Amino acid sequence: MRNFGSRTLAAVVAGTVAFSGASVAQAQPSLPPQVEQLSSQAEQMSSQVQKQIEDFRIELPPQAYDLAAKYGIELPEFLKPASSVIAGKLDGATTDHLKQQGHHFDPNAERVAQDWANQAAAGKLTFEGNHAHGQTMLDKGTGTVLRLDKQQAQDRLAWLDRDVNVNEHPRKLNFGVASAVDGNYVYVAEYFFDSENPIQR
Repeated sequence: MRNFGSRTLAAVVAGTVAFSGASVAQAQPSLPPQVEQLSSQAEQMSSQVQKQIEDFRIELPPQAYDLAAKYGIELPEFLKPASSVIAGKLDGATTDHLKQQGHHFDPNAERVAQDWANQAAAGKLTFEGNHAHGQTMLDKGTGTVLRLDKQQAQDRLAWLDRDVNVNEHPRKLNFGVASAVDGNYVYVAEYFFDSENPIQR
């Protein structure tokens, strides 16, 4: 009888130890709140530093940009004016918007649009309000050049980036989008050919 009681007690103790061991193994060590807070702050600072590196740029005097444009000097990304960055984003957003309307991107139309944007930046176009038309390929198509200051450019970019459905245009045309900048404005040109295949490729 005593041996049976001893064996029973040993089994209970062994089971208790095994259960306790399993509980210890399953428990995850928790960090003190101060350590967790420091870790969160470190991650936030790391992301902020990374964004600052990506956004790092140096603004040159307007005359420097004018000379670079005059002599065709390609500036590194961090030396380009902020308006150039916005212009590039507007290019992409406008192109996406027109594609959603059912139009077809055409590199030939893009070259015309770039001519128009460059003409605007060079002061060769007459604007009515903030709109003008280019001087080339007017017999093959139509389009417009928008003149936007920095705030207007940002507002238009925000409008284009809205998450909304875009209605298809009833007439699908070949198009191109391009931009140019000067010291004060961003010029975004859209050009549409009047027919599907206006230029022999």
